[in-house]
Amino acid sequence: MKKRIPSWSFSRLQTFETCKYRAALQWRDKVPDLQPKTAADRGTQIHQEAEDYVCGKAAFTHNLRFFHTDLAALAKHYAEGRVVCEEEWAFDNDWNPAAWREGWLRLKCDAVCFLDDTHVAVIDYKTGKRFGNEIKHAEQLQLYAICALLRYPKAEQVTCELWYLDQNELASFVMKRSQLGKYLKLYDRRGQAFTSEEEFKPTANIHSCKYCPYRPDKQGDCVYGVDANGVKSNTQPMTLKPLKPLTPEQEKKFARFL
Repeated sequence: MKKRIPSWSFSRLQTFETCKYRAALQWRDKVPDLQPKTAADRGTQIHQEAEDYVCGKAAFTHNLRFFHTDLAALAKHYAEGRVVCEEEWAFDNDWNPAAWREGWLRLKCDAVCFLDDTHVAVIDYKTGKRFGNEIKHAEQLQLYAICALLRYPKAEQVTCELWYLDQNELASFVMKRSQLGKYLKLYDRRGQAFTSEEEFKPTANIHSCKYCPYRPDKQGDCVYGVDANGVKSNTQPMTLKPLKPLTPEQEKKFARFL
């Protein structure tokens, strides 16, 4: 029996829909990603600074300066018992809440604020750029909203926000319970496709391979990928056939094109 990947998250789904073979290398075959993680490490640090400030464990830092007012308000909500940070959510493949280790879908929330009995806010901190990622980030907000409505049955509305801490920008999405069915059907189809896949065919082009750690000019684990110049690693040299000389009739026929 061919091996599948049993669980998914939003980031896994994005990788899978870009290149299924990369997803297989990373989560089915568990090939380590050995590339430097400078940007990711910085993002982890700033996320921790935000969490520590909201939870009252540390002072405000310069990295958070654009969202001082917002984070101060969140810290106040936390002190009054209305906020949870770094909460782990997991669901089985029928979309019922599940234990983290047994989860079919898993996601982590930077901060969840219960504004009242029927209104929940889910906040995710971003240190990357917004430009060029609008569609991906909008889909992430949709998935957060679905899961919040499923996790908290009394909630009638969920407000999901992305706080771009480096850029002083904010993206927001609101979902009402009446909209849940439509969005749930869409993400169920995508999640089922991820966890039922067995072939994991590669998508080799300069766009899908751009950030792949396994491409031929990086770790070299992928035999199908293209390098930074768009050259496939398994491309065979082109063999050119010798040109046949033109006949006098052909020379006359094609002369006007010469």
